[in-house]
Amino acid sequence: MQHYKLNGITLSTEVVLRTLSPVATGAEPDQAICFRIQDSEDPPRSWRQLYTIPLKMWTGEERPFLTVKRAVDGYHLRFHGYADFVVDAAGSDVCCTPLADCPIETIEQLLVDQILPRTMQLRGSPCFHASAAYIEQLGVVAVMGGSGAGKSTLCAALCKHGSLVADDCMAVRVEDKLISVFAGYPSVRLWPASARAVVGDTNTLERATPRLPKLRVKQPLGTEGLALERIILLEPVAEGPARMRRLAASQAVAQLTRCLFRLDPECNSQLDNEFRLLTEVAARVGVYQLHLPHVFEQLPEVVQLVTSDLS
Repeated sequence: MQHYKLNGITLSTEVVLRTLSPVATGAEPDQAICFRIQDSEDPPRSWRQLYTIPLKMWTGEERPFLTVKRAVDGYHLRFHGYADFVVDAAGSDVCCTPLADCPIETIEQLLVDQILPRTMQLRGSPCFHASAAYIEQLGVVAVMGGSGAGKSTLCAALCKHGSLVADDCMAVRVEDKLISVFAGYPSVRLWPASARAVVGDTNTLERATPRLPKLRVKQPLGTEGLALERIILLEPVAEGPARMRRLAASQAVAQLTRCLFRLDPECNSQLDNEFRLLTEVAARVGVYQLHLPHVFEQLPEVVQLVTSDLS
């Protein structure tokens, strides 16, 4: 049995995961998520469809990417053309049945970037769809926004001045007077043009997953339990200089609501957990809206703006 630590939890599995680094010991059963792969699904249950996410946010295609269904004892997530995942209602057990000839690299990427962030909601610890870097003398700077807004690109540029905390999924915990952030995996996934802008030569970089041309850029990973000090909400613009303004707490809550990984949008107890988290974050962390032109040459100036003294 292998054990991996990410997002503040332990993932226990017989499957070797190349994206993650194993840890020596596991966790107590109530603190771990168990993952396994099986050749065929269990007998069908009375699934009720909750929603479908189309591919258009990545490729412009209207065909479905993910369909989520619910039963009394869990959730069924179908990544069309790739794999089916079943997650129990407690968020402690994940089972995958690959479709056709889906490679293990794709299963791992879907598990780490899609399944686990949504599973955390079931455990009462909702995660943000965000990338984050630790900057010495400032703390953790998180970058949020829609798909393609430039979260990972700006985070990779910030890592030149610090270390990576998370890419795409940021797990947080409210602790006394601060919001603690827990580390993800030690790499950032970038589209080829973004990778060239940030690291230059991309010839030695590996594909992050066979299903997309994104490249994996390895980064040193920050430690656990770092304090979240600043959230940058990206608002892409066609041209002009980058501009940033701080949001009031009420505005921040409304904007941050759109940046959470959510498995079940109908569960009131889970939505209550989300609201408590959002109000705590908005009250304790500086939340800024950044009008960001999609011009790679402006990245150094944007990094300076994002990390500047805003007191």
